[in-house]
Amino acid sequence: MIEQGPVTARLPFLASLGEAGRLLASTDWAATPLGPVPDWPDELVHAIATCLPSRVPMLLWWSADLVQLYNDAYAGMIGGKHPAAFGQRAAECWAEVWQDLGPLAERVLDGGGATYAEDLCLLLNRFGYEEETYWTFSYSPVHGEDGTALGVFVATTDTTSRVINERRLRVLRALGEISTTEADAGTLMTRAMAVFAGDPQDLPFAVVHEVTGDAAVVLATRGSPAALDLDAVRRVGHGGEAELVGGAAFVQQLEAPAPGRPAVVLTVGLNPHRAFDTGYRTFLELGAARLSTALADADAYRKERRRAEALTELDRAKSEFFANVSHELRTPLTLIAGPAEEALTDAAEPLPAVHRERLGMVLRNADRLRLLVDDLLDFARIEAGRLEPRLRQVDLAALTREIAGSYAPAVERAGLTLRVDCGDAPLPVPVDAGMWEKVVLNLLTNAVKYTFEGSVHVRLTATDGHVELAVADTGIGVPEEELPTLFRRFHRVRGNTGRSHEGAGIGLALVRELAELHGGSVGVSSREGAGSTFRVRLPRTAAVPDEEEPPDAV
Repeated sequence: MIEQGPVTARLPFLASLGEAGRLLASTDWAATPLGPVPDWPDELVHAIATCLPSRVPMLLWWSADLVQLYNDAYAGMIGGKHPAAFGQRAAECWAEVWQDLGPLAERVLDGGGATYAEDLCLLLNRFGYEEETYWTFSYSPVHGEDGTALGVFVATTDTTSRVINERRLRVLRALGEISTTEADAGTLMTRAMAVFAGDPQDLPFAVVHEVTGDAAVVLATRGSPAALDLDAVRRVGHGGEAELVGGAAFVQQLEAPAPGRPAVVLTVGLNPHRAFDTGYRTFLELGAARLSTALADADAYRKERRRAEALTELDRAKSEFFANVSHELRTPLTLIAGPAEEALTDAAEPLPAVHRERLGMVLRNADRLRLLVDDLLDFARIEAGRLEPRLRQVDLAALTREIAGSYAPAVERAGLTLRVDCGDAPLPVPVDAGMWEKVVLNLLTNAVKYTFEGSVHVRLTATDGHVELAVADTGIGVPEEELPTLFRRFHRVRGNTGRSHEGAGIGLALVRELAELHGGSVGVSSREGAGSTFRVRLPRTAAVPDEEEPPDAV
């Protein structure tokens, strides 16, 4: 209850001001530069009536001494300075930052007009220590009848939480964007130190150790780790809880030690101008979690890279083996096929029909084996970088019809129907005719091998600067999970049964390699039990030698 008296008579609105009103009524103003309340000028009374009832934090500085009065909303922002700050000179209340605030206030009193500051950093002593704070405020003059500035209105907002949270979020975001490729733990932590450098206030220093037994080896460091405690580092590295070291550093584990691997421990320095509260601790724990994830990702990347390198080496070894075997097979193949051909073409001593049929089968299978040997040798040349297409302008429609036509007997022997749709108009495309033959024959062979009834459809179309070959069948199809690896070298679909079991799993891989040598691509669509469609897409334009063959050459 505010007692009635000369103060309330001069300031009848006191009853509505809450704690600010009680302070205004109980202060001995006669002992201040403002003097007794009955003597206050009307401008001061009106300024108080405007400032103190507001729910927006506001402060009033009056007279050349800048005696301050403020409302309840402002009282909550100045911590331990309240309530002594009420009625105190501004220079005394804000002594630690008056070198920043004083000139702004003097400018207003000297007629310089209003001032404005946004997110101004002030090291204030509000809670018993020098605290990093941020403020957005404006100083506006309170004019007397003659236009002179009698006092200063201060409208202010404490933006400390927003500024610091935004700063910490930038660090966390940057930690999440650290590249984990081509990085061991030391490289990764060095990249993290560069991120920490962006927030020297909250992270004045940082050290990362690998802990094995009693040994703590530094992986990366930033700043001067004055508060480093190696005993705490070892305790945390051996599975202990995160530790606060002397209020100046925080130690936590990034990665628990896997069998045969050291633990990774992060020590960061703490901001001496911020309390180590829940928000600060959460920030550091989130940062450690980001780094733990990065370490795990980097480890997974290294394992995947080693696996890929091992697979590449295995592919190389297979290719080298098959290339060597292929060279060795050429001579016996020639020795098998040569006498068989001579016997079939011997007019002087012709063979009986039954023997001719048997030798014909020998020759056909020798040809199939020769094609496989040639494919393996092509792969060896591709891997060695020695196989390049000899591009010539070719009527691709005519060439494709001819290749498909040559394969028609094999399709018919399999009891299937072959449809070839390449259009009637010439279709000039720069290709290596020999490589294109291998592409078409491999796709036809694959279609016939896995189609037991129905048809094989060869279709050639030209659109938007490209030409596309599609070989569709009504065969057994491919399981969906196998589609991504179908064109991988030496890959064979598990469980699929075909007309024959020969093959090294390179036919479709060779199609992809040859298409890519032409600047093209391959694709497949399939449904298990409902057939497959393989597509090869090539560009219709490419540089060809000056001595190119005519467009209708085949």
